[in-house]
Amino acid sequence: MLYYYEEEGLLAPAFIDELTGYRYYSASQIPRLNRILALKKLGLTLKQIQRLLDKNISADEIRGMLEMKKAQLEQRVEEELAQIDEIEAHLQQIDVDGLLEDYDIILKPIPEQPALMVQDVFPDISDFRKSIMDVIEILPRKVDQNKLKHLAIIWHSESYEEENIDAQVGYILNSPATKPVQCGSRILEPITIPAVEHAATTTRVNPQSAPGIYFQQLGSWIETHNYKIDGAYREVFLELKLGATPEVVIDVQFPVKKALSSGDKPRLH
Repeated sequence: MLYYYEEEGLLAPAFIDELTGYRYYSASQIPRLNRILALKKLGLTLKQIQRLLDKNISADEIRGMLEMKKAQLEQRVEEELAQIDEIEAHLQQIDVDGLLEDYDIILKPIPEQPALMVQDVFPDISDFRKSIMDVIEILPRKVDQNKLKHLAIIWHSESYEEENIDAQVGYILNSPATKPVQCGSRILEPITIPAVEHAATTTRVNPQSAPGIYFQQLGSWIETHNYKIDGAYREVFLELKLGATPEVVIDVQFPVKKALSSGDKPRLH
């Protein structure tokens, strides 16, 4: 270790025997060695330690280095606490269900996206479904299909409803649209779906259950991980093939934000 510190310019021996090559250190060098060890324990790099040992370094520079290291450690603690939360959630799921479900919920950012959509309060589920089918069947005939990316639904209702459904229906686009498009009785307008910094998401393949089940499963995850819902819930159809055997892949997205910092959150010990 002392040889390595010498190579890095941190602590040179007081004397080197020319015949044997033995390195000798004096007792007066112990405070410098202790300072190196103390700074290394803080997680600083040897280059940072070398700079801190420089007598010409200012107090502001020292404070800046230590504050940066503190921020890095706090970020690492946040990430590790988040991992602990993930493990706890999986353990709870095993306790309740006896096994892990065939889905996983992940947190990810979503960029802003151009779209053609209509927002309305649909009177009932049948009218809502008819509007979706109008969009699926009519829009590809009126817009270049290379421009269409994914069918999307944005739910503005606070819970799953089958009447008075406040929602947006349309397509996310590969490039912005310039004019509205008539689809059945409704008009799809060019919009930009806003970006989301953090979204709790899961992917469903050929789902058989109603969307209300998504609310329950994602809601439980959001609560367990100390988040709260922060915007309208989205369903993005990554794959949609209708027919005798439909093939559907849906990305279910809930915008969220932290309810409390990990430092404030009560933890079990």
